[in-house]
Amino acid sequence: MSEPVRRYEPAVSRAAPRRVKRVLLVGLKQAPIERLLPALKRGAFEVVPARTGPSALVACRQRRFDLLLVREPIAELALEDLLEGVRASDNLSSRAFVLVLTEESRVEELAPLVGERFDVSYWADFPHLLAVVSRQALGVAPRVSEHFMAEVRTQLAGGTVSRFHQVGNISETGLLVETRDLISIGGRVVLSFSLPGVSQSVRVSGEVVRHTERTEPDGFAVRFDEFAGVSFRRLRAFLNS
Repeated sequence: MSEPVRRYEPAVSRAAPRRVKRVLLVGLKQAPIERLLPALKRGAFEVVPARTGPSALVACRQRRFDLLLVREPIAELALEDLLEGVRASDNLSSRAFVLVLTEESRVEELAPLVGERFDVSYWADFPHLLAVVSRQALGVAPRVSEHFMAEVRTQLAGGTVSRFHQVGNISETGLLVETRDLISIGGRVVLSFSLPGVSQSVRVSGEVVRHTERTEPDGFAVRFDEFAGVSFRRLRAFLNS
């Protein structure tokens, strides 16, 4: 029996609806894909398992997808035939991306076959896999794991409270505050921090969108309000450095 389609939504939905991104799996079960939830939880998406063999080729040609994850070798189907069928499909959008996962020893061998538009990697290279899912498939900003201190200010019943906490996992859209002093989901915060190697500080407001899970440090995630100007340019320069 094939695995069911699973649909996921962000921890906190925005007022504007998001287009659901589709992730197709060939030769992969859904359980390992749960490792990608830190990235996938940042968007609305569904995971669709496709059968192996010739039926996988049919599914990939008939279904539109944002990301196709292929575990190579594929039972009863050559990788070259699958990729040729995908490229020839009328349903292949200009933004669709294919990532082939194989053994480390075969990455260089398969690279010419996969071509420049798609990518090949090996399953153990998890940071690369996570980056591909975040940037290519879901279109979310890359994150930097470096940690630093930030002043976190919030308005409580007794007035404004200011504390210093370690933060990390920062991107253009948000960051993770590591603390056991949780702020309620939906709470508003103002953050001030100096980025490593950058003398001027960054100041930005945001909303608490989720509390961390057991696999993460204690704390809460903040989604930045839309911001521009000097602070945004400093943050973008840091992320791209």
